[in-house]
Amino acid sequence: MAPIVSDDYKEKKRQDILDSAMICFAKKGYETTTVDEICKQSRVSKGTIYTYFKSKAEIYMDLMERQTIDSVTKINSILVSLPTTFEKLDFLFSVYDKDYSEVTIGELVVNLEFKLHSSRHPEVNEKLSAMRQKYTVVYIKEIIEVGQKNGEINQNCSAEIYAEVFWTILHGVFMQLVHKDYPYHEVLKEMKELFYERMKVK
Repeated sequence: MAPIVSDDYKEKKRQDILDSAMICFAKKGYETTTVDEICKQSRVSKGTIYTYFKSKAEIYMDLMERQTIDSVTKINSILVSLPTTFEKLDFLFSVYDKDYSEVTIGELVVNLEFKLHSSRHPEVNEKLSAMRQKYTVVYIKEIIEVGQKNGEINQNCSAEIYAEVFWTILHGVFMQLVHKDYPYHEVLKEMKELFYERMKVK
């Protein structure tokens, strides 16, 4: 008879595997990392890995979701204290407007690699798109809609489209960090000002 393990034990084991996978992905990238290497790093068998995850792609998506939830939770704890829509947006821009380490840029490369991978796998791409909608687009759309109700933001701006524009600015500029001489802070500042100019009530 197989030993009975608690839900807490299972969740801890699952998180341990995710931690180990993050180390492997950071070292070798998404495509090059194998499930065997994740097994070795986490000191579990391949059977144990597949007890918790269906595939390497699912491991990476769960890892992304965990990191996103952690970030959103921290950000929300600050946003609730900011009274205006533009103060909220200012803070969100400031989260990205910082100097990044080589480790963070390495994680960016892995993320880009996974997005390319997902474009060739419809099921993975569908899940990734759903995650993006839930944690990014809808999130900003709601902030913009509140700003429109309060008279801070132009009613002619589509909240959904401008939520997409917001993330296109941040992610688009952020991706350029792979180029060492890219004037990241200056470009982000200019893009933010253009974004605000279109949204302000005339």
